[in-house]
Amino acid sequence: MLKAMKPRGNEGWLIVGDFNEILTNDEKWGGKARPESQMELFREVLREGNLNDLGWRGDKYTWSNSHTDDTFTKERLDRAIANPQWRDLFSEVWVEIMVARTSDHKPILVHLNTQIYGNEPLKRMGFKYEASWALDEDCGGFLSEIWRGKEGEPKSIINLLNQSRRVLQSWSKHMRQRERKEMEEKTKQLKALQAEECSSNVEELRKVTWECPAANDIWGQDESGVKKWDRSENDFLSMWGKLMNRVPKNLLEEVAVLFRKVWLRRNDWLFEGRKACPRKEIISTRAALQEFKDLQGNNSKQVAVQSGLTGSLQWEKPAPDYVKVNWDASTEIKQNRMGIGIMIRDEHGEALVAVCDRRENVMDAAVAECVALRKAVELCIALNIRKAIFEGDAKVVVKAVQEAEEDLPLFGPIVEDIRVYFRNNPEWSIQFVSRKKNTVAHTLAKKALTIEEETVWIEDVPVCIEGCLKNDKVVRREDE
Repeated sequence: MLKAMKPRGNEGWLIVGDFNEILTNDEKWGGKARPESQMELFREVLREGNLNDLGWRGDKYTWSNSHTDDTFTKERLDRAIANPQWRDLFSEVWVEIMVARTSDHKPILVHLNTQIYGNEPLKRMGFKYEASWALDEDCGGFLSEIWRGKEGEPKSIINLLNQSRRVLQSWSKHMRQRERKEMEEKTKQLKALQAEECSSNVEELRKVTWECPAANDIWGQDESGVKKWDRSENDFLSMWGKLMNRVPKNLLEEVAVLFRKVWLRRNDWLFEGRKACPRKEIISTRAALQEFKDLQGNNSKQVAVQSGLTGSLQWEKPAPDYVKVNWDASTEIKQNRMGIGIMIRDEHGEALVAVCDRRENVMDAAVAECVALRKAVELCIALNIRKAIFEGDAKVVVKAVQEAEEDLPLFGPIVEDIRVYFRNNPEWSIQFVSRKKNTVAHTLAKKALTIEEETVWIEDVPVCIEGCLKNDKVVRREDE
């Protein structure tokens, strides 16, 4: 059906709903694994339609069979997909997984970029009487009192209707506020239950760390040594005894550390709405165990080398009282323009300022990087930032700023301007980093190509970099 519906022209295309299929088996919890050939058919249809999944916020799984035994299953069957033409129109789109109230499917809501259509206030609707109000005793009492009126007072139908309207408007407003508050409380309770939906929501250690979905996406990873283990044990001690008897010592140590990580990960999800990547939890567990063993063997040199190799691939926080300024540039040669992306974070990795800007008539990549760096430097001057570490993935530009070479290439005049700023700010420094460490700024630079004017976010960030920022903070926390 999707093949037949594909637009023939260069039109935007968004499809939202229940596709009754998953893309990969990590979108399924419980039950038998979905055959790869079956999922490949779905993936092939999306590729042919040039359709991309728009992701989600909230609970990953949108459907469950609601079973209370070991046949409990839930899957991500509902999603929003769109082609690039549609994404060009709505660059800030995001998908919210809402709370299921009556269906076994969770509703999904697609949030669009309101700037496209403006933020015009809603038109005030005229008064309308709701037939359901007649079922409320308070409503009947108000109306009876009005229509009885006071003795000796003239009764005009028009006046009585106007009085009734005013009283009903005031009463219905308070009633809606009360109902909205009750609905929000019920929704919050439902959300908490559905976020940790298992065959039962009883808070037991065994279920939290072994059976529930928050744990299963860790134990079910390909890297997990107990992926095929039955997770329907009735007693934790019995389960642990079987593990001790059947798995080797190194795997038992890994499982023990993962139990603690599962519990901490669950708490992060419940209290902070943050859930770490399950694969990274396993990888970090093995790295921590290896580091512990190396330290036990007094092999500190090997630990230092290993830490250097793993740490060099991720964004690192600055020293106390310093901020880190990542910048990048992106070019579109055919359109003869460039995009600038700047991200300023504090010593805790929290976003302070994000900037997207576009410039015309810049074709050379190195010149574009210099322009982006100068923009970042000028931004820090405007914000009166005295202690800063600038990071970029353009080695030739970083080297030109660091060295006192006189014979500079095409971008020489821009570099000279930047050097003056650095000389006047002795607590500034600049360093080259890999693209992996500069992902956030790179994403902002790409986004800048799609905007018409400079956009600045202060203590806030655009949706397109939220995932990158969270990933940087998660990895850095593990390193610490």
